Amino acid sequence: MIELEWMPIESAPRDGTRILVTGDKYWANPVMSARWIMGIWIGGGYDNASYNPTHWMPMAQLPKERVDD
Repeated sequence: MIELEWMPIESAPRDGTRILVTGDKYWANPVMSARWIMGIWIGGGYDNASYNPTHWMPMAQLPKERVDD
């Protein structure tokens, strides 16, 4: 298993790529998806609010084949 580490938000892609982000201890959600749009970080939640994350990591790749139960 590959272990990923959190990187400073300054090194995150600013091209609209969805990534995982985290912030300080006061964030309601410790980890969430977000992307950089028009100069701000937009969350992937129901409210699409803007955030000020401190760290990021790439999102995991989706499975190539879907397994049905």
